[in-house]
Amino acid sequence: MLPRLGQHMASIFAGAILAIAAIFLLEGANFNILSAQQTDAVVKPSAPLAISQLLNYQGRLLSPSTGQPQPDGDYQIRFALYQVDTGGSPLWQESKTVKVKDGLFSAFLGDKNALPLDLFNGQELFLGITLADDAEMSPRQRLAHTAYAIFAENAGRADNAERAENAERLDGIEAAGFAEAQHTHSGDEITSGVIAEARIDSAIARDSEILPALLAADGPASGLDADTLDGLDSTSFSQVERGTEFDGTDLEASQSDLHLAPNWSPTDDVIWKVVPTTPGGQVSLTYSAKLENEKLTYTLKVQNEGAVKTDYSLRYLILH
Repeated sequence: MLPRLGQHMASIFAGAILAIAAIFLLEGANFNILSAQQTDAVVKPSAPLAISQLLNYQGRLLSPSTGQPQPDGDYQIRFALYQVDTGGSPLWQESKTVKVKDGLFSAFLGDKNALPLDLFNGQELFLGITLADDAEMSPRQRLAHTAYAIFAENAGRADNAERAENAERLDGIEAAGFAEAQHTHSGDEITSGVIAEARIDSAIARDSEILPALLAADGPASGLDADTLDGLDSTSFSQVERGTEFDGTDLEASQSDLHLAPNWSPTDDVIWKVVPTTPGGQVSLTYSAKLENEKLTYTLKVQNEGAVKTDYSLRYLILH
């Protein structure tokens, strides 16, 4: 236990959120703790690479009898946060060993016992400091805003509702209005665009798989409709046969040729047609049929309707 000496304490408490500047008048404490300036002599803890939720406290230890810095070394200090300036129970506390050089020391609050962020909700907070085994120093330091912390608090007040409302938005849109980087969709939600093949259900056949499957499965009694028209097989439609029965030449103007075409099946539907093969020729056709011995014999009369000799082709079309 160090000898009890009259002590004054003034310190600066700074951090990303809050800063304190307060003066203590302490009776019966061990050391003078005077406000410290930022100098190269200050022993600073190693700072994290990113902004962390810590508060920085700096001070200086002086002998109350000589006013000189206390000897270099390690000193045990307990820090605590309260809602009241006297009495009460601490809302947060931690003890740590600080290194003192030329009387100066620096400590990060919250690196041993994390600071509850919900404490910093605008309520008044007071910092209590205890050296070694002594009683807590009095009075406690009241935490105060830095300038930009006041600006940040103003953004959330009711009289600045518009800015407060947009504080957690992007271009005025709530976070719920955006899709997460990794997400899924049901097929019903896809109404346009092209889906990459890798995203299509593997149970759905690809184009490259369909033709080989048809070729492998088609054939007699396959049951496939791959060779049908509107679901009807080719046997449901008439087969067409075309041909030329006779080619006539030099049919004089106003003259006619008579042709017989025997041995036609009575079940066939035969259509006869005459076509002039001389440019400018004009011909007509009349015909009749007679059944003999279960066969049809057609009598065909080709008439030259023009004024010049004409060649022609007598043709047929059979629907089976």
